[in-house]
Amino acid sequence: MKTLFRLFLLLVATSYLVYTFIHSPKVENDVVCSKVEINFADSITDGFIDTNEVKQILMSAGEYPVAKHIDSVSGKNIVTSLLKNKYIKTADCYKTPKGVVHINLTQRKPIMAVLPEDGNAYYIDKEGAILPANKYLSYLTAASGNISKEFAQKKLPALAQYIEANKFWKDQISQIYVTKGEKIDLYTRVGEDQVIHFGNTDSIDRKFRHLKAFYEKVLPEAGWNTYSEITVAYDNQIIGKRRTATKQPKKPVAKKTEKKQEEKH
Repeated sequence: MKTLFRLFLLLVATSYLVYTFIHSPKVENDVVCSKVEINFADSITDGFIDTNEVKQILMSAGEYPVAKHIDSVSGKNIVTSLLKNKYIKTADCYKTPKGVVHINLTQRKPIMAVLPEDGNAYYIDKEGAILPANKYLSYLTAASGNISKEFAQKKLPALAQYIEANKFWKDQISQIYVTKGEKIDLYTRVGEDQVIHFGNTDSIDRKFRHLKAFYEKVLPEAGWNTYSEITVAYDNQIIGKRRTATKQPKKPVAKKTEKKQEEKH
């Protein structure tokens, strides 16, 4: 008897739930998106993306949610549309029952300008992501010369991060040049037409420490323009080549690249 009574109650409850599901109004269908809240999780001063651009990206993709019924707004489509922009690193989206769509973003920050010999300039971030150079950033250290995208992505980020994090070298290094053998030469603001042969991107910290010691202990006594070339490419030694009577100008490629950069922007 008790079993039959329980089955009866279960049948009544199930019938009620089915009736409610069919006949109750779908409140969500009547809610229209009234607002989009865009939040940048990172605090990049010179960010490439702002709220207006996010709106334009979504409008161009037909995914801007305002004035749409909230149940027709696809968070997945919004995220997919936003991630097509190279400067957006991560994106997530959620909507509330009251019709507000929230979008959270993080951006990629350029840390070096790359000007390869083919003339197609771009930026890289600390992870080696290639970013379009659609905005001129004069504060970035520039690398020019024989630079493949693979080299830029795998070898330059570590060097760029070191320079970016060190104010002394950030102020001193004016140009990075990559030779055909993928060796790095540095041009600094100290010393007339002075080139530093840095070699590969191994042991970056050690090389810069040796170079700084040379700056602090040798150059003040010998004279800042005494050496035309300084080499830190080899382990545990630093080599200085004294300047000859004939002036040694900077490499023409480096000058040409700088000129191209000015003309481009």
